[in-house]
Amino acid sequence: MSEIETIDSAQVVDVERRLAPRIAGLALIAGIFPVIGTVIQSPLSSSPQSFIGNLLYYSDHSSLVIAGSLLRGAGLLALVAPIIFLLNAATARGGKTPRVAAGASVVGGIAAATGTVVLGIASVMIANDFINKTGLTYDQGKAVLKGPLIMAASGAGLIGTVGLAFGLAMAALNAMRVGLLTRFMGYVGILAGVLLVIPIFSPVPIVQLFWLAALAALILGRWPGAGVPPAWADGEAHPWPTAAAMRAASKADQDEAEAEHQAAKENRNGS
Repeated sequence: MSEIETIDSAQVVDVERRLAPRIAGLALIAGIFPVIGTVIQSPLSSSPQSFIGNLLYYSDHSSLVIAGSLLRGAGLLALVAPIIFLLNAATARGGKTPRVAAGASVVGGIAAATGTVVLGIASVMIANDFINKTGLTYDQGKAVLKGPLIMAASGAGLIGTVGLAFGLAMAALNAMRVGLLTRFMGYVGILAGVLLVIPIFSPVPIVQLFWLAALAALILGRWPGAGVPPAWADGEAHPWPTAAAMRAASKADQDEAEAEHQAAKENRNGS
């Protein structure tokens, strides 16, 4: 997709249209898989809040824990493609996207996906091994769930998620600046990036699902209402007017209307 940066506007549009079905499909995977993975792991939130209770839960529900981790990891990895697509599309239209954003997205996506999957599988394996081979004491359970493999997987997942979130926020911001995304879509995309790291509202990534589904529709040219922003059609930047520009335009329209009204009044008086 980096070829987008070195070709003219017509070729930019052609390349993006050829890539659109694949990118839209990956965007849907990135939105749907983490939601399903989180939901099927949702009993974790009601599992006993102790190290021993968690170990027992991991052992008794190993298939759900592993399946959920695989789905979430696949979704995180799939998210890289829509981010890179948006970053390249914004750059092709003159957007000043940070060079580090693409690298952070790729490395972050791989690290986040790997950490998520390894954490799920390692938790199940360690839980089964611990329960089958040792007595169950609080201190032992605490030590097992803070072992080097668990901590390494957790750290990789967190660092990778931060990189992925940064790339997503930069992609949404710069795509909005050149008119590829509406202001609403741009701000929600930035919020989706923040929620990757800090899931404030819910552990289920509903905001990310909404945004990625909307992005898929936009990329495929199926945007409702006013239609797809013109930046997608001609490969050129169409920045949204700033608040100051909108106020100035509104004042100019008001002044023009007042001038016309005054002129009409003077014509009536003169006649």
